[in-house]
Amino acid sequence: MGRPIPILPPPYIFLGPLLIGIGVNIIYPLSIFSMGLRWRLLIFILLMATGASILYWAVKTLLRSKVDPRFKPVGVVVTEGPFAFTRNPMYVGFTLFYLSLTVAFNTLWTVFFLPIIFYTLHYGVILREEKYLEETLGEEYIKYKARVRRWL
Repeated sequence: MGRPIPILPPPYIFLGPLLIGIGVNIIYPLSIFSMGLRWRLLIFILLMATGASILYWAVKTLLRSKVDPRFKPVGVVVTEGPFAFTRNPMYVGFTLFYLSLTVAFNTLWTVFFLPIIFYTLHYGVILREEKYLEETLGEEYIKYKARVRRWL
């Protein structure tokens, strides 16, 4: 097996439902918050900044370990940085981005898509990645998997 094959690139798994949810919200508005714009802006900034920081930290850690963050063959288990806390820091970052935009657009429609997103991410990407990493990296990855949670 040369590289993991996701059902879709993970950013698209988040982007598609986000755009559909925002589009449906334009036609059939369904607000999630009744709070003012100032509070929504604050929550948006906090979620976006946290998501961006986690993504940056994860990508920087991968590159420092000579691992391409895209779906490319790997030869090492990365256990430093955010990978010491979660096996999927990039997906945690994408999720926070998604939630920040849900708050910014104040739409409940995007929340309805979260189960579909997580199902697709879990079965279409994460399990495939984990199988690939177990086959490629063997016992080292299996020990890492036993030690570090999939999410948080």
